[in-house]
Amino acid sequence: MNRQEMIRKISRKRSIRDYAVSDIIDDYIELCRQNLIDGEPVVMRNLVKLEVGKRNPRRGRNPKTGKVEYFPLLNVIRCKPSKSLKKAINGVFETDEGEDE
Repeated sequence: MNRQEMIRKISRKRSIRDYAVSDIIDDYIELCRQNLIDGEPVVMRNLVKLEVGKRNPRRGRNPKTGKVEYFPLLNVIRCKPSKSLKKAINGVFETDEGEDE
C-alpha cells in the first residue's frame, strides 16, 4: 500500500476528505521526523518502535581497487516491530485467557 492508497482508505473509512487525511499524515510524519532528529524514540503501539542508533566508525576496503577507506560515526534508524505485529504476520493471534481453543 502506498501513501495515496492509505489516504483513500482512511478517508473512506472515517468519512473525511482526502486532503484532510493527507494533512494529518504529513503532520504525523513531520512530528516523527523531528522526534528522531532530536534523538527521541517514536513508539507506535502495536506496530513499531523507531529510534536513532549509532554505527561505530570503521575501516573498510574497496574490493575493486583494494584501497582502504574509513567510514565515520553514523546515525542510523533502528526499527523494532512490536510483538503483536510479529505474531500477526506469522499467523499467531492472541486469544482471551480462559477460552478453550
